[in-house]
Amino acid sequence: MRKSTYFVIFSLFLLFAASTFAQNASESADLRGVNLDYILKTRVINPQPIPHFTERGELYSNGSCVNAPGAGPNGYNGSVLQSALGLSTYGAGFQQTAGNSVADDVEVLGATWTVDSVKVFAYQTGSTLTSTITGLYVRVYNGDPSAGGTLVYGDLTTNLMSATYFSGAYRYLDTDNPAGTTRPVMAIVAATPGLTLAPGTYWFEFSATGSLASGPWCPPITITGQAVTGNAIQLTTAGWAALLDGTSAQGIPFTVYGTSGAPVGPGPATNPSPANGATGVAITGVNLTWVNPNTTTGTKVYFGSDMAAVQNMDASVLVYDGTPVNAYECSALNYFTTYYWRVVETDNTGTTNGSIWSFKTMRDPATFLDDFSAGAVNWTITGTAPYVWTAYTTWPNSYLLPPTATGAVLAADSDEWGSGAGATTTTATLTNGLNMSTFDHVFVEFDSDFHIYSSSQDQGWMDISVDGGTTWTNVYYVVGVDDRTVHKTFDVTAIAAGKSDVRVRFTYANTGWNWYWAIDNVSVYGTGAVPVELTSFEAKAVDNKVVLNWATATETNNSGFAIERSNDGKVFEQIAFVPGNGTSTERHLYSYTDASSLSGTFTYRLKQVDFDGTISYSNAVEVSVGVPTEFALSQNYPNPFNPTTKIAFAIPVESNITISLYNSLGQLVNTIAEGNYTVGNHEVNVNASSLSSGIYFYTIEAKGVNGKNFTATKKMALMK
Repeated sequence: MRKSTYFVIFSLFLLFAASTFAQNASESADLRGVNLDYILKTRVINPQPIPHFTERGELYSNGSCVNAPGAGPNGYNGSVLQSALGLSTYGAGFQQTAGNSVADDVEVLGATWTVDSVKVFAYQTGSTLTSTITGLYVRVYNGDPSAGGTLVYGDLTTNLMSATYFSGAYRYLDTDNPAGTTRPVMAIVAATPGLTLAPGTYWFEFSATGSLASGPWCPPITITGQAVTGNAIQLTTAGWAALLDGTSAQGIPFTVYGTSGAPVGPGPATNPSPANGATGVAITGVNLTWVNPNTTTGTKVYFGSDMAAVQNMDASVLVYDGTPVNAYECSALNYFTTYYWRVVETDNTGTTNGSIWSFKTMRDPATFLDDFSAGAVNWTITGTAPYVWTAYTTWPNSYLLPPTATGAVLAADSDEWGSGAGATTTTATLTNGLNMSTFDHVFVEFDSDFHIYSSSQDQGWMDISVDGGTTWTNVYYVVGVDDRTVHKTFDVTAIAAGKSDVRVRFTYANTGWNWYWAIDNVSVYGTGAVPVELTSFEAKAVDNKVVLNWATATETNNSGFAIERSNDGKVFEQIAFVPGNGTSTERHLYSYTDASSLSGTFTYRLKQVDFDGTISYSNAVEVSVGVPTEFALSQNYPNPFNPTTKIAFAIPVESNITISLYNSLGQLVNTIAEGNYTVGNHEVNVNASSLSSGIYFYTIEAKGVNGKNFTATKKMALMK
């Protein structure tokens, strides 16, 4: 019996949060060359006057933020944020005053463009239908600015805005009932005198200002049923990075207006095979084919896994240059790798640079993927019936899994107890180990809906073993918070790469009457090429600053490193971005100083970002900095653990310290630390290899030389 039978919902609230980077709902296939700008519905409320500016000669449209024409509030259009797909970002920050901007690419094909104006979209939360946008700033590059593209037009100090007006659309959440009206989307037009573009690839960068405190925010391209809509990038004070909503790459809707000159060159190649964006392509026998224009007299083909090199038509990826051909046979390719290619056509009038096409190869056959359509046959289940991990071919509507979760799911549903009382734990362990010995990079992915009833009761975690299940390393841990409708991806390279017996374990535990954890499409897979070979990563405290140093031996398609910091070892925030060196076989040294006023123990990690948005994480490093002003006992990390963990504590004066470990019955089982400690932040290691699984408590007793005493106790979980 579901708990909803017994409980009444007394209140509903919305937590609204915003940053200069993205505005999320908890508060950031291209449609290239297709005009998706929708005209306003005739049934409007207080229609805005038609602005007087020139929008003639549409040369290019990058897509639309409208996916519900006429279905928004008061008959206007809807730009609907699809939380059902796991999306949560209303808009990307591109505030000129905060040093933020967004950029996306344009292909100029066949002739020179004379660009009169460009139009982009923005909103400021809480505005009326009268636009509050006060400025638009535009820069144009001859390539990806995050990958070395050169500025060819504009700056971020000259306001080019010639008009702004209500676009006829509202940005709102798919769960809004009624649809929200706090985010009316404005069109912003910038005049671009003197902007001419010869055939090639260009990136348009936009930054805006407004009279309200919120934003301006740029809504992404919005397409019903699609989470990935483009390949835009965002500039913050940390540098350029892929514009993502979670893990989904986003595009920016904008339109380019002007006139096109006489055609130059024969035109672009068409009809690519494999189709642009194809996935699951075999690694052998791949034959690239296309159709040449009739007047073609010469063909060049660029091909490789380095998107920037193909985009820039670098000589290192030129695989053919000669008389017209319409096919190129690839040599053996790597598993689960994205490849890029473009065809350049020439005739007696000039040259046409074709579009950049891509495809992704299949995963290695050794990849493990379980959609539970055959039940839980691959898993060893433990627990007390009826509350155990169970494969459901049909499952309750209350499970909010991503759309990819279909057919069957694996769920630990404590709500099956009805009025059930009492604590219990259930595990699902991969029965047979996976051979990852040939892979340099290993990932674990799964669809997930972790739904709590009480913040004090629900726990879930995912562990990895590489020794047949003897010892486990915690990778994911969630307690007391909802983590719903998400696709989880974990880079477990540091644990599992090169190992011949890799196993995954999911554990769900509670102390009473709870909801559930449902998962689907559990995948463990490897890739053969490490994007960045990180040889060292260290953190040092210098005064109240932290100096981070790291080195790479090789880099492939490396956009750079996002530096992330945590004060608890669990929740990380990005504090900076350091550009990488693209593709390189040389050793490179990197350094960054966190000049924040810090005091305590902090954890740092590197998030390496490829040019295509692929990410991977380094090992985390801890550092203690500053002089503590009060006594403190930190939560052990990791927790749960097996069999080792660390306990950090801070003392503001020289003190005699005793740290004791007790079992759940209150019996002393070990003295972890004892003696005099100097002022500062300290850390002790705990080895519980001789203890059995269960809940333990650790207590610190401090007697300061100044007469002040301190006592604190925290709980830890040992899981073997």
